[in-house]
Amino acid sequence: MAVEAALTVGPAARIVLPREGGALGPTLGCRPRHSRNAHPYRFRSSRREVARLGSMRHEEAGPPPLRGIAALGDSPHLEHLGHGLGPHCPSRATEVVPLLQLERRTFDHSAPPPTGGAGTFLISALTSIYMKPFLVLETLPSQDYELLDSGDGEKLERYGAVTLSRPDPQALWPKRLPESVWRKADGRFTRSEKNAKWVKKAGVPDEWQIELGGLRFWVRPTAFKHTGVFPEQSVNWEWLEEKIARASKPVRVLNLFGYTGGATLAAAYAGAEVVHLDASKVAITWAKRNAEASGLADKPIRWILDDARAFLRREAKRGNKYDGIIMDPPAFGHGPDGELWKIEEHLLDLFSACHAVLSERPLFFLVNGYASGYSAIAYENNLRQITKDIGGTIDIGELAIRESGSDGRLLPAGIFARWRSL
Repeated sequence: MAVEAALTVGPAARIVLPREGGALGPTLGCRPRHSRNAHPYRFRSSRREVARLGSMRHEEAGPPPLRGIAALGDSPHLEHLGHGLGPHCPSRATEVVPLLQLERRTFDHSAPPPTGGAGTFLISALTSIYMKPFLVLETLPSQDYELLDSGDGEKLERYGAVTLSRPDPQALWPKRLPESVWRKADGRFTRSEKNAKWVKKAGVPDEWQIELGGLRFWVRPTAFKHTGVFPEQSVNWEWLEEKIARASKPVRVLNLFGYTGGATLAAAYAGAEVVHLDASKVAITWAKRNAEASGLADKPIRWILDDARAFLRREAKRGNKYDGIIMDPPAFGHGPDGELWKIEEHLLDLFSACHAVLSERPLFFLVNGYASGYSAIAYENNLRQITKDIGGTIDIGELAIRESGSDGRLLPAGIFARWRSL
């Protein structure tokens, strides 16, 4: 017999999940509506609001604040939106990624109680019917970064006090703000058949600093429309910091295609010894300056100018191992000596080379992707092959940036797959 579990997410979105004969597993650990006196649990959220059910602390106090955390049950009687979990709390734990601001709901105390045992469920924007979560990790507006608007193939951002307009092929919807606001941008990236360049107003500096995720970065608009800062990665930086801080041993991390060093700085800040590798001398210099700006210049970071696959082969011969690997392979590129990189030809070899330098008890493996046309599932399949003998958990999904404002939309900003042992 089919039953439905429904979650209302904000004013418009509604996720309905079919359940056929227990295909989704047993009852979710949500407080049933009829239970007036169930003891609440408090969510322990990190500063980017990633909560873990397994870390909940049982309390007698009132319900936790409503901050985008929800759980689903296996019947309409188990609609639970940011309220306390009671005696029907899950017996197993999984990670909950708070995605959206949820509304407080009134429970129907006359509804009959649900039946079934305890279970777990991961709430995300998309969830398959066999309980395989597909996460959407979002970056929210902060003091020094804000996505003001997006649409018509462009995005309008604020980096500190400077607003920039640049193309974004993912913004396939109308703009919300009027053109008069967009025209006030301090810098606008223009592209024609002959050239592409930034057009900046008088007085706009060539570079300036901002704070993001507790780290400081130099913003410098480049001829490739990039700014050197990737705000969507801040959720991954938080994840890395947590995994490293919880380790009971010294941690060695390898960051391949490290570019301007966001993940490197996060890992070093958390206490890891880091090898930062990139094929661009300009990018490595930029990353070093970010480390200095963040007060991390004296941390154990090795800056390596090299081809990723060549370096990995040498590291394997030397017997060097890493507890965590981070990589953001481009679709196409060249090493410092002209070595060709094509993701469709060299990705499998890259994963194999990474496998050879993983320690016996690794902590994590994070892969990011911006190459058009590739799926996070492809990265997941490679991670499963590498980690099949050591267990652990793999999360996959999309990275996104939320526009400012009460009705801000999500702008897709890449894909990720990440394995963790804890």
